[in-house]
Amino acid sequence: MYYFLPHKLALLMLIILLGSSSIALKGEGYINAITKENIFTSKNILPVDKAFQLDIKIHNRKILLEWKIDENCYMYRDKFKFTSKGKVLDIKLPRGNKIDDPFFGEMEVFYNYFDLKLELSNLDNLEIEYQGCHKKGYCYTPVKKSIEISALKNN
Repeated sequence: MYYFLPHKLALLMLIILLGSSSIALKGEGYINAITKENIFTSKNILPVDKAFQLDIKIHNRKILLEWKIDENCYMYRDKFKFTSKGKVLDIKLPRGNKIDDPFFGEMEVFYNYFDLKLELSNLDNLEIEYQGCHKKGYCYTPVKKSIEISALKNN
């Protein structure tokens, strides 16, 4: 009799899990937009470099970093990290839009466009980390970019 108990319990848990997940996927809300059809189909996931297009320019001893953010995506303000020569830089970012994010709670995010100007003095190579999500409910893995400042100066 006790031999079958774990199997019955596992079956009951599976039924509850499947039943509750189908309820959670009903509706058109922000959190409920995740379905097997849209989250696991690669054609529906925009590549990270298209979701967050980074353009880098040097002008008047400053480096200008511009992100064009896809209309269905956003970038987290507190997920930006800048390092140079192995040291974290203290960069003041502008305020973002406040949202109640299903993954991280209350957050500030950037929509559509975001730019930042940094002084070139004492910058060698620049490492940038950032992360964002798609409004349909999936987040991109954190992005790390390495920028060779000397190569940009020569162009």
